[in-house]
Amino acid sequence: MATSITRTAARRLLSTTIPEKNINPNWPRAILNNNNQSNIRYFNSSPARTESKQVIGRSGKAYSPTTVKIVGAIGRLLGYTLQKSTAVTLTSDYYDRCAARFEIEKQFWVEECGLPDSFQTWFQVTQLHMWLITVRFRSMKAPLGKYYLQEFVNHSFLDTEDRIRGPQNKITKGTLIKNYMKILLHQHRGFQTVLDWAISRDPELNQSDQFLAGVIWRNLFGAAWGKGMGGVKGIFDSKEDQPTTTPLQLPSTSEDEDPEQLHTFENDVKFPETLERLVIFIRRELVRLDQVSDKTIITGQSSTDQAGLTQFNKI
Repeated sequence: MATSITRTAARRLLSTTIPEKNINPNWPRAILNNNNQSNIRYFNSSPARTESKQVIGRSGKAYSPTTVKIVGAIGRLLGYTLQKSTAVTLTSDYYDRCAARFEIEKQFWVEECGLPDSFQTWFQVTQLHMWLITVRFRSMKAPLGKYYLQEFVNHSFLDTEDRIRGPQNKITKGTLIKNYMKILLHQHRGFQTVLDWAISRDPELNQSDQFLAGVIWRNLFGAAWGKGMGGVKGIFDSKEDQPTTTPLQLPSTSEDEDPEQLHTFENDVKFPETLERLVIFIRRELVRLDQVSDKTIITGQSSTDQAGLTQFNKI
């Protein structure tokens, strides 16, 4: 009761004007006005309320501070820290840039490499660029590297499933999608593992680039040879030789086009040079990524800074 009376009296004093001669020198603060009077203001430990500003999300939608606080509290209950939340946001952008590389350099992958314009080719090309980024993530200080790597892979498979269900592939059967996702997960793990193995070979033995070229040939080109290389899983071979071909591996061609006539044998002759270009590209990117600082990664400078994480060089 005494405390309540004291606080009530203090509130009344906030608007009370008293002569300067009655000012107690021990009071917290006095601001003199032009009439030689002073308004006495008492300050408690609670901060004064200020006009709250809305928070603009990535989509451009405005959110109130209350909404932001609620979402933040829920995130903390689910185990998300500020570092984890930042990782979720940034890795989404990093993944999108990896996923866009096939379309950006389609002329190289389809025309020069002889790969089919298919979902399978897109997936493998995306995995190659993702691997380059994961190598850099793994060198980050703990636990940042773990956060970024996990969220990066999560974005990949969420997008992959969306594409399988999307209008281009039109696969809606749940069991079929589940089987495809298992196959793609195995491909992801296998490709990442053999790439790690290839670059870990002793360069003094002059075999590291050979192993790397072999990994690219087996995983991107399906170890195919002849008929314009044939692309992933030898898609340009005859249908009799392809009993396991799935719709995800089929090239996007019209019904009256013969896939075997889309590419000439010139691609076969130039294929060693193509492999060399890919090996050089991978080596060059690994050197570039090694020079990207952790600060650049966690501040998301990839979209504007030429030295950003996903500013890939042209193959």
